[in-house]
Amino acid sequence: MPHGPDGAELMERWDAPYRNEKLPGWDVGRPCSYLVTAVDDKVFKPGRAIVFGCGSGTNAIYLARKGFEVTGVDVSTTALTIAAAKAQEAGVKVEWMLADVVALPKLESYDLIFDRGCYHHICQYDSAGYVETLRQISHAGTRVLILAGSPADGNRSGPPRITEDTIRRDFSTVFDFEWSRDIHFDSRNPDVKGPSAWSIHLRRKSE
Repeated sequence: MPHGPDGAELMERWDAPYRNEKLPGWDVGRPCSYLVTAVDDKVFKPGRAIVFGCGSGTNAIYLARKGFEVTGVDVSTTALTIAAAKAQEAGVKVEWMLADVVALPKLESYDLIFDRGCYHHICQYDSAGYVETLRQISHAGTRVLILAGSPADGNRSGPPRITEDTIRRDFSTVFDFEWSRDIHFDSRNPDVKGPSAWSIHLRRKSE
């Protein structure tokens, strides 16, 4: 974690919403439908996986149930406490890590990196650091699935909106694009579409 006031501010920003009686809006309480589809279609096969911004652990626990060896990363201690309790109740093993995704400790590489909602915040101030993190924890062939806010539905409230040009600028040097699709974030009500988003599937290039 970052030291000093910046680190404290970062932790408080993302921890406060989890201290309320109900989970924040981005934590919809069920596995991400786009991740589930990719696993069901065997686009992503069991291996080492890391979930950025894991929140209350729903996606990390889902992957663990599907046979992945999972690490969940978040800057919210409250979210990680909730996640650990949920994993214990589900009877699955997940390594929970309190960390900033652009300042991770030294880790072995992963086969799958999943990010629902970190990149579109981080790219506003440290896209190079984000890509470097991906490079450090990936190997040739590593799959990355990122869901990030899209400007397709205009200036609605919600997450930051990232252009396709920005996405391709950030990732094209290190990764090949398997797809970049227009989607909507899942919402707590499965019958209601969330904000417009990108589904970005990357594959790490060979050295």
